[in-house]
Amino acid sequence: MKLDKLVGERFKEKPSDCVVESHALMMRGGYMKDVAKGIYSQFTPLKRICQKIEAIIREEMDAIDGQEVLFPVALPASLWDESGRYESNPDMFRNFAIMQHAYSKGARFNTGDGIVMADDVQANIVNMGNNNGPDPNVINPETGISFGYMVARSKDSAWAGPAFTRHNVIMVDQDGKRFWNEAQKTRHGRVPFHGDYVHLMMPDPAYMVFDENARLASKIYGSWSEGSEKEIAAGLVKKADTLEELAKIIGVDAKGLADQVAQYNKFCEAGVDPQFNRPKAMLKPLSKAPYYAVQVQPTFTNTLGGPERNQNAEIMSRNGGTIPHLYGAGELGSIWSHKYSGSGNISESLVFGRLAGANAAVVKSDVSQESVLGGKPGFRPDETAPLYQLQPGEKLGIGRGMGGVIAIAVKTDGGKIVSIRVLNQHETPGIGGKAIATLPNEVWYCRFYLCMRFRPL
Repeated sequence: MKLDKLVGERFKEKPSDCVVESHALMMRGGYMKDVAKGIYSQFTPLKRICQKIEAIIREEMDAIDGQEVLFPVALPASLWDESGRYESNPDMFRNFAIMQHAYSKGARFNTGDGIVMADDVQANIVNMGNNNGPDPNVINPETGISFGYMVARSKDSAWAGPAFTRHNVIMVDQDGKRFWNEAQKTRHGRVPFHGDYVHLMMPDPAYMVFDENARLASKIYGSWSEGSEKEIAAGLVKKADTLEELAKIIGVDAKGLADQVAQYNKFCEAGVDPQFNRPKAMLKPLSKAPYYAVQVQPTFTNTLGGPERNQNAEIMSRNGGTIPHLYGAGELGSIWSHKYSGSGNISESLVFGRLAGANAAVVKSDVSQESVLGGKPGFRPDETAPLYQLQPGEKLGIGRGMGGVIAIAVKTDGGKIVSIRVLNQHETPGIGGKAIATLPNEVWYCRFYLCMRFRPL
């Protein structure tokens, strides 16, 4: 097939967000296209390369009786519960990241249990100060985690949502002063600093301030309403006719904020930001009332500290030896001690996961090989469905959600669905809980659509 017939865009310029040269070459050559953080569309050349690599790995795995499995995109929350990282543990963040407040971007169940358990058996705990963040984000009051990524590259991007901060927006501290280049995309929470990358220093509290032009230009997050109208009505986003009034509402120094906006607007007029080097194309003044503000918090992608492991994935003890029959892989006790290499956590999970599994499976001579299960099955039975009270004409439907059993009662009359009730569910409030609220209507819609689609002629 000729090059000009291949799917994918090819270009000469190096993408600004590519740090690794191989990454840049594959992007420029049209081998792949990024669609989200760490997620790429593979075009024909890269797909064929990956298929060849898969064939080599499959041949090697078959030779040692390895088993190939396919996992779904959506996995149970219990798997994340067991990861052991601490990005959702406020106390650990205060101790190890030296931050009073810190929030997760998604992993609500990583509360550091693996670190506590490893410490209990005298494992050598390392890299506890290495974490990927912070990025300034708005916290969802229903879930306690970030709404997503707000600060991104200079255009609309699936990588991080609408990239709202490239508009008429600044971020300020309690004195009303800016603290960074708001249009900058961090490198896993790190920003350039004299030839190095360091964690972004965020004041506490911090606020994002913007004007009417910005509000109408873009959503703040993809999940938010147009113009943030619902978020303003709910009180999450504050609104005022003047900067002075807005400062009083959010508890920021009024003169400091007014002076900062005036200075920033002069930077916009001159096309140069001597404070934080915000690019000229994204120097847009705050000039149109009303004005708005929303609190932003430090949010983190993940943490990398945990029990140290050696080249065999064995967990190291504090005395320099290994802890018998204890193995580790992935981000918990990552091999990255200070920085983080893009996709590095994925690769170390694959490499050390295989090492840990292979070494754990080796027959041990220093322990009994008899089963400790006592004849009991080595699995946990599914939750026994309680006796639900059904009304006349109702039938019971049971399925499994992310949080456990979901049970609904469906009432029919003459072969037609007339009502649906949710009897039991354990989904996460603000996430799966929202889906549960719409479940009856969705079931009804699917039934109606199928009837219309497959009605006999």
